[in-house]
Amino acid sequence: MVDASLVLDAIVAVSIAAGALFAVVQLREMARDRRTELMLRFADIWLTPEFEGVVSKLVLAKFNNREEAEKACPREGLVFVGDYFETISQYVKYGLLDRDYVLHIYPVEWFWEKLKPWIVDMRSATGIEGMHHTFEWLAGEDRKMRIAEE
Repeated sequence: MVDASLVLDAIVAVSIAAGALFAVVQLREMARDRRTELMLRFADIWLTPEFEGVVSKLVLAKFNNREEAEKACPREGLVFVGDYFETISQYVKYGLLDRDYVLHIYPVEWFWEKLKPWIVDMRSATGIEGMHHTFEWLAGEDRKMRIAEE
């Protein structure tokens, strides 16, 4: 005859395993939801009149240094766009956003090349050599991906 305590122990073990599996599935769902929420927040920023205004100026602007950049576009706008892409790049680097997805949505390399003269001069002027370094990294990843696709 089967011991009742042995059956109860087996039921408890199965219940614990099922609970752990359910928790893992829920955590994965929460992570996916968090990534979706982050992308929606970035999309909301992208669609603001302030951001669109800065991007419109950047598209038309031609500059080779910080002074020319700040004549073409207000410093606050350059900081806004640079920080926007630095933040997205950090989220990608640390796995909070999917790299391939971000690189298919945003022209990261284009924005890096556009802001590069301003950022390089700002690094020298402020002494902050790491300014927007993650943005630069993601632009390199974008470049690699586009070359691989050709």
